[in-house]
Amino acid sequence: MQNWLMAKYASAVALNKALESNRNFYGLCVAYTNMIDVAYHYKDLNTCAKMEICAVDLCKRCRKKIIEVYELEAIGRLYKVIFQARHMRAEIENAVFIGFQSIKIATVIRSTSLRLDLMPDLIFALIQLNRLSEAVSLLQELEFMSQVDSDKSSIIWYYAICLDFQLDTGYTVIPYETCQAFVKEEENFASIRDVYSKHRLFTSLWLWSIRHNEWEVSKSYGNTLKGFKILDAAETPSTVFTRLKRLEGNLISLVHRIDTKNIHAVTSAYSDVHALMAKIKKDVQVVKVLKPRYLLLKAYYRQIKYRDNSCFRILNQARNMADKMKDKNTHDWINHLKMVWSNTISPIQRDFWIEHCRYNLIDWHESDGQTKKQSVMYSLPLPKF
Repeated sequence: MQNWLMAKYASAVALNKALESNRNFYGLCVAYTNMIDVAYHYKDLNTCAKMEICAVDLCKRCRKKIIEVYELEAIGRLYKVIFQARHMRAEIENAVFIGFQSIKIATVIRSTSLRLDLMPDLIFALIQLNRLSEAVSLLQELEFMSQVDSDKSSIIWYYAICLDFQLDTGYTVIPYETCQAFVKEEENFASIRDVYSKHRLFTSLWLWSIRHNEWEVSKSYGNTLKGFKILDAAETPSTVFTRLKRLEGNLISLVHRIDTKNIHAVTSAYSDVHALMAKIKKDVQVVKVLKPRYLLLKAYYRQIKYRDNSCFRILNQARNMADKMKDKNTHDWINHLKMVWSNTISPIQRDFWIEHCRYNLIDWHESDGQTKKQSVMYSLPLPKF
């Protein structure tokens, strides 16, 4: 906390001095980057937006004068923090646009670190927009770049996002078993740069096993996840998305425990769900891009507990939000769940995800262009009573 307070003061002083001189483009670029980064940390979205406008205008005015590599790198890092701030505010298309600008600059100057820093969140944003071909292309690039990265974070992110891709779209980029084997080979991933990559990978493995009713396997991954302080992580789209996956898994587990009539386990599951929902409810007030996904799971909770029409009202609210921010992936999942929970969908369509993902039958690389336009959504189960 103290370090961030010092950074806040230092970034403000540096920006004021850079603005006073108004000649040093590199200094201004770095000052805006630091200011936006600090405002992003403190979730001061208004300051982020104001700084972004000034920073982008600066880059437009000076673009013909930029000739040095270090100046290009400064712009690339500035665009990266602007991407993060826009994505958090749910300006997904605008975020992706400037994110690709940052990737292009990183490619030109051969900055591996800049590309690796940006790719996981950019791929997630592309999946939200249902721009799946672009997401897979970046995934393949991430895999290639991870081979020259001395740290394991990038390859861990690759496996984690491949699992996320199947969980969220139904398509297999690499099989679940391959991800599982990778984890067994690497054991504890000691001394990695980005601990959140490990958290996401184990969360996605855990959720996959829960969706497939592999309860003993999920228990093993769940024991590993106990080592992560899920409620203490910073509020970013990446960490909040991981929490949402944990919430989904806890809700499906709750249904299983209700079906098995394990009263003690049901009580414990409700406690876990309530704690996570309370935390995520606060998170999405700032990380607005994930509010539709939170409302979707809130509707699921109500449907589990009450089995009434209130869940459809919440789903409609979530769909309207998803439409405004152009989150096609969440929009499609909401529409699918409305049909599942109102019994207006065929059993084949209802169970399509579970039947095909278990055996990796929908391979992305073997699918034709027309098929790739439509994601396959998972049907969140309800208690059998």
